[in-house]
Amino acid sequence: MEQLKNIAEKIDELSLRERAIVFIGLIMVIIFLWDIFLLSPLELEQKKIVSSLSKKNADRMVLLTQYQNSIKQNQIDPDAENMERLKELRFKVINVQAELESSTENLVTPRDMPKLLETVLHKTGGLTLVNLRSTGVTPLIEKEEIKNEEKSTGNETKLTAENIDNAYRHGLRIELIGDYLTILKYLKSLETLEWGFYWDNFELNVNEYPEATTSIEVFTLSLQEAWIGV
Repeated sequence: MEQLKNIAEKIDELSLRERAIVFIGLIMVIIFLWDIFLLSPLELEQKKIVSSLSKKNADRMVLLTQYQNSIKQNQIDPDAENMERLKELRFKVINVQAELESSTENLVTPRDMPKLLETVLHKTGGLTLVNLRSTGVTPLIEKEEIKNEEKSTGNETKLTAENIDNAYRHGLRIELIGDYLTILKYLKSLETLEWGFYWDNFELNVNEYPEATTSIEVFTLSLQEAWIGV
């Protein structure tokens, strides 16, 4: 405790310019530690989750392709074997769909994400909202991948990105101005929310001691393509 008091007294003796230099140095150290011990492991875990979701989505598309082909085949030759295969494929499609829905049920919806970020911002206080905008919607499986799937499965039902469900990544960018400690408080509040989302990018620029501008990019996943309403 005595050491902290001595450090505080030494900082008080510094000029405003020297304090700003110390402040910027501390910010850089904190950002480095935050990136190493929190953000990087979090991003790695997020990549694993998104990769798993992408695989489930791809599996669902393959099963749907097979299911559609089986329906067509069953119309031509409705024997017991085809009927049984049709039932089996339908069961698998339902299971994979349920797994996808379960994987996203704890994530905030694209429609609610802007409101959620703003609500936490107002509760935190001391920060000024500069900008809040959508960074777009990206399908987890691109059209080219779907076309390749058509070729590899010999699909005759013309499976396309337009006529089959996909999972989508909805991004959002928020820019704030305030002192670093308040920004850090805001980030911690976001991490403790019941409804989750994924961190994509974080930038911090010091304007004039102790004010800083930060840009945060986050995203959520949904089985709906509907655009975020911002």
